Amino acid sequence: MVEVVERIVRVLRYHYEEVRFIIPDRAMSAGTVLAMSGDDILLDYHSCLGPIDPQLELDDRLVPALSYLSQYENLIEKSRNETLSTAELVLLQKLDLAELHQFELARDLSIALLKGWLTRYKFKDWIVTETQGETVTEEMKEERAASDFGDDSDLKKAVWDYFLRDHMARNGLVSFVHNPYFF
Repeated sequence: MVEVVERIVRVLRYHYEEVRFIIPDRAMSAGTVLAMSGDDILLDYHSCLGPIDPQLELDDRLVPALSYLSQYENLIEKSRNETLSTAELVLLQKLDLAELHQFELARDLSIALLKGWLTRYKFKDWIVTETQGETVTEEMKEERAASDFGDDSDLKKAVWDYFLRDHMARNGLVSFVHNPYFF
């Protein structure tokens, strides 16, 4: 839960000026968010940071906010295209709009925290750009914190190709079916 991670970070930063995270294997969801608050993140060649999907407690269980929002958006898009099945219509009618709003708030809080922490801690020593020698501004740090490698199709393909080969090697897989909703 991202609110818990935020409190943990406040406590850590109250007691320590510099915080380093060591990820020998993997950090997932809240663990990834926590790691992003560090001044440094130390990873091994096979370490991985999982996706950031804030969890919310509903009916005594944790549910992934982004997964719900993604499925809701898919159902809305199908409705616009008039391809919504009867079963999907029933599911759409059962969604609680207040819960969806809580999912959106959790997503937005995660994004805000990550941008702030990366700008304040991870990029604190980024003073001059490497190639142009320009002075780095707060706006440049914020832009870097908000960057998404998915916007660069060549880089995205390279990252996913590497991730898929690494995943298959770690799990002894000969074949693997990947689709955009799996990861």
